[in-house]
Amino acid sequence: WSFMIIMMIVGQLGEQAAAATTLALGVNIIAFIPLVGLGTAVGVLVGKYLVTEERDTARRIVFSGLLIGIAYSLIYVVLY
Repeated sequence: WSFMIIMMIVGQLGEQAAAATTLALGVNIIAFIPLVGLGTAVGVLVGKYLVTEERDTARRIVFSGLLIGIAYSLIYVVLY
């Protein structure tokens, strides 16, 4: 809903504004969706290792997930 509302508002500003907004939203989705998948994967693995009482492995997975997420995000910080 929110993307549709944004596009309706920006669409009134003209074709160039709508094209630029479409491009920016597309890049944001490409940057954001893999982080959602990473968070889901980390959550599943941490849950698995907490159930088996392997807390050190769960901590290591959380730390690794954070490092991967930060590294991935820094790529987009530099590109933006």
